[in-house]
Amino acid sequence: MKSDSAYLLLAILLLTSSCVIGAYWRVWTVTDTRHVLRSAFESRGLKCGIYTLRASTIAPSQAPQTAQRQIIVTPNPWEE
Repeated sequence: MKSDSAYLLLAILLLTSSCVIGAYWRVWTVTDTRHVLRSAFESRGLKCGIYTLRASTIAPSQAPQTAQRQIIVTPNPWEE
């Protein structure tokens, strides 16, 4: 990546308490025209509980921004 190009680092983390379960990192440039990002975390081995999904952006010219949501994982009631 050229040092004079504007970029943004996007980090998406799946956490339980303070332990990172999964992570996704992406670098966006100003020429990137995609506005939708889709990603997946492997959930097969997750135990029941409350998890946190946190997305953070880091750009050289801006303050970091973070959004997070809690997710409750429960057993599948239709699975036998």
